[in-house]
Amino acid sequence: MDGVKATTGGEVDVKDVKTILENIGIELTDKECLELVKNLPLNDDNKIFKNRLLEGVKSLKGGKVNINNLDTILNNLGIKLADTELKDLTQNIHVGVDKKIPLETLMEKVLDFTGEKIESSDLKNILENLGIELTDKELEKLLKVLPTDAAGKLYRNRLLKSIKSLKEGKIKKNNLHTSLENMGITLTGEELAELSEKLQVDVNGNIDLPNVMEGVKAITGEVDIKNLETVIGNMGIKLTDKELEDLIQNLPVSVDNKVALKTLKEEAKAFTGTILL
Repeated sequence: MDGVKATTGGEVDVKDVKTILENIGIELTDKECLELVKNLPLNDDNKIFKNRLLEGVKSLKGGKVNINNLDTILNNLGIKLADTELKDLTQNIHVGVDKKIPLETLMEKVLDFTGEKIESSDLKNILENLGIELTDKELEKLLKVLPTDAAGKLYRNRLLKSIKSLKEGKIKKNNLHTSLENMGITLTGEELAELSEKLQVDVNGNIDLPNVMEGVKAITGEVDIKNLETVIGNMGIKLTDKELEDLIQNLPVSVDNKVALKTLKEEAKAFTGTILL
């Protein structure tokens, strides 16, 4: 059905794409618009199905939206949020003086309010299935920060994101790999071994959940490009200005000028021939 939906909703001419998106509150540069259109299938008349265009916009690495138009923008993208969810989303987005945010940031934040919903009464069982143990008091505290809908349900994506920032709780050591994957955290065998070596296990075979998340962050976190020279130096690598410039040009930098630490290590290894731990 997704394929059918993508080919309905009328057709738009390629030359009108930028104007159409601006009318629903999405601003693209000429270069970003060209990149978007390049990855979309055109028919013989140089036209695109509107629904397919809007689906392509959701994964675009570029563009800006005005925070004051979120409801209209999301509705046009087929994303329906309740008023309470929209308010919560808006409050969780850092906005500059121009009231605009990157489209990519919006799409990442929206993930917290989409997908599967779960009964709040099932929360303890769901966490146990993830290998995570919380006391009744810790569970109660978690429920207070998780927004629920009128039916008392909450989004699984929002739950998993909240778990990553918990300041308490335990996680089973022998189930660590599976638990992390269920939370959307994928580590290589080397990364998992590196993480495991740094974690202390109690007599019940449990690890403090906050320590696990801090360890994961240290291994897979992001680096701001402006701090790249310092981070590279901490890895024991010294580069000339020209070499640093060449490295930066080979890094997939996000819209907020950050690069994944994992990617940085891989590129630095390829760039210098150095094995990085």
